[in-house]
Amino acid sequence: MLHGEALYRKLPGPCIVLSEDAKAYCEKRGLQTLLLDNHTVGYRPFKFRQVKNYTRFDFSEIPNTVNYLNRRHGIIFFFDTYPGINSLHSLKKIMLFHGNSIKVNWFQPWRINCLKQYDKMTTLGPFWENILKKKGLPQDRFLKIGQTRCDEIISLGSKPENQEKIYARLSSRPKPILSYMPTWYGPSSLCDVGTALLRNVSDDFILMLRPHPETPASILQEINKTVRARKYMILSHKDYDDSISLMTMLSSSDAFIMDLSSLLIDCLLLDRPILFAHGGNYFQTLWNRRVYRPIQEVFNRSEQITRLNVSSADILIRKALSQTPDKAARHCVKERFFYNLDGHAADKLVEAVKHDLVNL
Repeated sequence: MLHGEALYRKLPGPCIVLSEDAKAYCEKRGLQTLLLDNHTVGYRPFKFRQVKNYTRFDFSEIPNTVNYLNRRHGIIFFFDTYPGINSLHSLKKIMLFHGNSIKVNWFQPWRINCLKQYDKMTTLGPFWENILKKKGLPQDRFLKIGQTRCDEIISLGSKPENQEKIYARLSSRPKPILSYMPTWYGPSSLCDVGTALLRNVSDDFILMLRPHPETPASILQEINKTVRARKYMILSHKDYDDSISLMTMLSSSDAFIMDLSSLLIDCLLLDRPILFAHGGNYFQTLWNRRVYRPIQEVFNRSEQITRLNVSSADILIRKALSQTPDKAARHCVKERFFYNLDGHAADKLVEAVKHDLVNL
């Protein structure tokens, strides 16, 4: 719902959810919510350069929801791809994608087949749109509209009041605040260097850790032990502490420690230092040159935290904080990844729905 809330505020309608957790989250946010099939979907761990063990979900598994939707007319928005989408007959389907990413391995053949079933899809920015073209998706279905959730990030800026809340919570004097937000869907720095990073970042910094929602419980338990033993660390996760929102983390952080998470692209919008965490071995280095090429202007100018230098994490963090991000490099990458850098993607989508899509 992080992805859909901004749009919901402009195009109110029921949020169709598939789990009690999602229902509780939406209701807490004051959103109209409908749960007809309680069906939790998850991911399994990915191994380096191995991306075939994604746990798929099919619409045949949610018959009550499908029946409900097929008795209605209008437009339904999706933020991810699912096999069996063509079982929805009466609603016009629009794909918005759940994040802007450099993980091109997301475009597996079964996903491409799913995308062909949508009436329209937002293309987020030139980079994502170019991939969609190369994959042979019909260009007459493209909507040159950015990620709606990024509207709030673009207008976010730095909020000292949120920093003060973090200081007060930890009974801390003012000090740099870092957010570490590793992925799980794809090679994750949490496996390569994450636990060592948590041990090596000193109390000179406040570190907020936001793992991917599908990070296995066993790993979260080990991480939580480390965090609880540290005075100036916070584990932000629905099963441990969900009191700090993503927007609070983004607005209060002085720097970000990232890997291939789609949040990496979001962080580019804030023009603050980014440190990249990864294993650092020979094969990882070769792989990084390829996978980070779309943002090489930023990646090549940023500090890298690896298993080889993680013991010097404090030095690397201070170095990153002392440097001003290259504005020209950031601007180049942002224009590559984002449409609607003015922060009006949701408005553009509403306009498209009301004026261009009524006769789909």
